Formats: sequence, structure tokens, C-alpha cells
Amino acid sequence: MLTKPGLTALLLIAFTVQSLAQPFFSREQVIADIDDLYLSIDEIHPDMFYEYPKRRFERDIRRIKQNLPERLDLAEVYNQLLPLVANLNDGHTGLSYKPDQFGITKHLYLPLKIRIDKNDYSWRVEMDLSEQDHKIPAGAHILSVNSRPAEEITANLIRYVSGEKESFKIAVLNNGLRTNQLLYIRYREPQFDIEYTFDGQRFSTTLH
Repeated sequence: MLTKPGLTALLLIAFTVQSLAQPFFSREQVIADIDDLYLSIDEIHPDMFYEYPKRRFERDIRRIKQNLPERLDLAEVYNQLLPLVANLNDGHTGLSYKPDQFGITKHLYLPLKIRIDKNDYSWRVEMDLSEQDHKIPAGAHILSVNSRPAEEITANLIRYVSGEKESFKIAVLNNGLRTNQLLYIRYREPQFDIEYTFDGQRFSTTLH
């Protein structure tokens, strides 16, 4: 079972697994942890529902519980709960996690260091970290990843980041490791079909 949230004075909530050898959790286990999460937020943090009314928070919790499958791995637990907590729009409240909790290898990461524009959500390559011979050049404009426009991916991932201001959330996403963790949690895809432009020309490549 997931352990109960660890709380600091700022209510930084951290779920940790007791053993990485047990990557799956039952629906009942996750529901019990959601209840613990709700009580922790409701009882400890003052005025937590200023921007996200309590009745909406409780409604969304009910919806999550109703739609849970019988068995979930840890990444799917975070896929359900990160947007819920991020809706609070509080810079001191979030779910903390470590990449080794998910058993992620580097081969499941998008091997690009990118810079997301805070105004239009577009992606520019800062460095291609892949092992392929023909690398995507720095400054290239990423159009899509696995047929999803980069701007759409940004809009999706922002929903997973806790914070009060969107500029802060974009700054978090511009930490490459965090972006890769969230890409894995949200999409769970082992390869990346990339469309990009550089010097006025359009290219496509596949990264692993």
C-alpha cells in the first residue's frame, strides 16, 4: 500500500512506495490514500479552497474514485492525482515524486532538452541528448511529438504542475527532467516520432 502523505509546514505531500518490487496497487488501496490526501489538505492547510471550491474538489475526487480500474501502477496513480492537486493553484501544495519510483529507464525519456515558450507554448531544442548520428540541431522548432502538437502537450502538462502562476509552471516544465517525468506519467509512450522545422525546412525523425 502507498504510505500516508508526509507533510511539512508547507504541506508538501510525498507518496512513496514501500517496495519497488510491488509496482501495482488495488483500487481499494488507492481510494484509502485519496481519502488520506483529502483529510490532510482539508485539515492542515488554511484556506486551501480559495480558488478551487471545496465542493468541486470533492466532486472531482468522487469522479476519480468511480473511474479507477481494479489495479493501478504508481505512474497511473500520479496521472490521476497530480491534476487534482494542481487545481488548488497553491505554490506550497503538491505531490512529490522521484523517477526511480516508476522504474523509468532513460530509454523511456524523450532525449531532448527543450525550452518551452511561456507565451505560445512552443518548443525549441536546446540540445539533442539521443544516441542517433543525425541529431536535431539546437534552435529547431518542435512541431509535434507522436502526432500531438507541442503546444497541446504543453497545455496538458501544465495541468499536472502545482503553482499559483502559469509562468512558474512553465519554468518547472523547463526543467528537462520534470518534463520527461510528466511526459511518461501522462502518455506512457516508449518512442517519440518528432516533426520539426529548422532553417525553413521540415524534418521528421524517431527517437527512442
